[in-house]
Amino acid sequence: MSRFFATSTALAAAVALTIASTVTAAASPATSEAPELVVVLDSSGSMAETDAGNGQTRMDAAKQAVTDLATSTPDTTRIGLRTYGDGVDSQAPGSCEDTTLRVPVGPVDRDALTTQVDDLTPRGDTPIGTALLAAATDFTGTGPQSVVLVSDGEPTCDPDPCPVAAQLADQGIDLRIDVIGLLVDDAARDVLQCIADAGNGTYVDATDAAELTTALDTSARRSFRGYVTTGEPVEGTPTSEGAPTVGPGQYLDTIPVSGTNHYLVDLPPGQSLHVGATIVRAPGAERGGVSGFLIMATYDPLTGDRCFLEQGGTAVGPTPLTGALLHGPSDEVGGGLDAGCDGVGTVLLEVDWRSAGSEGDDHPLELLIQTEDAVRGAPAEVTPVADRDEVYPALEPVEPSGTVQGSGDFATAPLLTPGAYEDGLRKGETSYYAIEVGWGQQLAVRADFPESADGSELDQLLGRQTITNLAVYNPVRKSVAPFGDSSSPLEFVDRNGGSLWSTTHPVAWTNRGETVYPEQRHVARPGTYYVQLTVQRDSTSSDELAGTIPVQLTVDLLGEETAGPDYATTSEVDEPSSSTQASTPASASPAAEPTAVDPSEPAQLEAAAASADSGLGALLPVLVGVAALLLIVLVGLMAFGVVSTRRRPTGEG
Repeated sequence: MSRFFATSTALAAAVALTIASTVTAAASPATSEAPELVVVLDSSGSMAETDAGNGQTRMDAAKQAVTDLATSTPDTTRIGLRTYGDGVDSQAPGSCEDTTLRVPVGPVDRDALTTQVDDLTPRGDTPIGTALLAAATDFTGTGPQSVVLVSDGEPTCDPDPCPVAAQLADQGIDLRIDVIGLLVDDAARDVLQCIADAGNGTYVDATDAAELTTALDTSARRSFRGYVTTGEPVEGTPTSEGAPTVGPGQYLDTIPVSGTNHYLVDLPPGQSLHVGATIVRAPGAERGGVSGFLIMATYDPLTGDRCFLEQGGTAVGPTPLTGALLHGPSDEVGGGLDAGCDGVGTVLLEVDWRSAGSEGDDHPLELLIQTEDAVRGAPAEVTPVADRDEVYPALEPVEPSGTVQGSGDFATAPLLTPGAYEDGLRKGETSYYAIEVGWGQQLAVRADFPESADGSELDQLLGRQTITNLAVYNPVRKSVAPFGDSSSPLEFVDRNGGSLWSTTHPVAWTNRGETVYPEQRHVARPGTYYVQLTVQRDSTSSDELAGTIPVQLTVDLLGEETAGPDYATTSEVDEPSSSTQASTPASASPAAEPTAVDPSEPAQLEAAAASADSGLGALLPVLVGVAALLLIVLVGLMAFGVVSTRRRPTGEG
């Protein structure tokens, strides 16, 4: 007997009792702490050397860089300053423990940063390992943590900082250590490069105050563009047994590499279910390779019948892995596997991460649950379906209307209106932007990278070719950029510049009936759509932090917004349901953010479905209960005992 059916008796009873372990997300999901940065600044005796240009000492260059950072950093950023080598003379007792937290981590305190750095006098040794260990304790939150180490030489004290950086990374801390070498020799560069590699960061050289300022600003901006996970805590289960019930909202869980999570979702009769999943990859995952793909499926928890299944695409580079699923009445939603799922009041949701390799331990998983009421009238009369074969032209470039700084995640993406914006990304960065899209409208996006003169700083930064990617996501973060001539999502940018663009299908309720193209099926309701822009990290470049690659982002809404369908209330739909979860009409819920990923063809979906275990199963008799409700459950289970040839959730033997 399969594990699924071995546990179905207990599960059925729990479903009939409306499952006491229900979790309901708050209207505004709890958000993990914002990214934090600690600048670790070398103030050892060698920083008094006057070789930083224009008669400046190395310490003068460092002071200028930190002052400029304090001036340009947004008010909402959280930053601290730690120094070493400025409190005790070289080789004096205590010189190898000489490190001080000058400015505690918190909202940027410009006066404190400039005052503290101005007071520094270089004098001591270089206890880098000790300073890194101390910096790891300076953070106050639970979000992404970054250290930027600025040093002009090798360590002169134990412990060895390279093993220290590796130790911190191995502890599972969401920590990144970037290193800037100021006028270093080859031996020092090797040590500092080792620290960056071990700390999931990047190393860059600086030879004067200007280069140090640019490198520090670039590294700081990278740290504040980290992905901040968001959601109400929940713990999915590796099998269907004991799966928690989740209602509409956004949840935060973890998922093991090549693991599977299960959840139960109450679904009132006639409603559709929109689910999105986002797996945030561990620090250093952006160094190369793909992260596998997601298979998401829904089941009838009483029979084991699979209802809907969708496969998400791979994530290459620094982007999260995302997937989405649409579950609804079989006469409305394309891609269903079993019409017998119609009317199921509680569905079992399965999130299955098929990893292409090992990427460490558990990874954060954002789970987004949205429900949508039934509509009045026949589906064909609600909205016209989009033409899957129509080609949508690219936007024409226009003069920028302003600047914008994209965020590092979906939840905090800046909300744009139609127009052209200037931004900049460093190699290895992904940036997010949001825009509201209404019924009948299309989202058109274009990203343009400028030309650069031969031998210029930008030309050197780009190298021979730099890979860039553009993706568009619906309100549950499903990739909805059409294939073919309506989208150019990848570009190799060089000194000649380059452009990426995409135009979605018009938002139409009837799009959900599409059976072949998931990117059209998921443009089936309005709300907050997302643009994701990525500049891939080079595999060999050692100066990726040396500058920002400018980009112009143009967004527009094509077509007039229409009224959309007429939603029915839950009470208007016949057929009782055990669900107690209130419904959320899609037209009134653009706030809960969503997912994305490249959709796959039906053949791939069927192959994935075939790969799932299937077999015969029968329920063991249930002992006679003492409550009327348990008797009802018993009757249902006994009737189900004769059902055979049932498929079961992936990964259950």
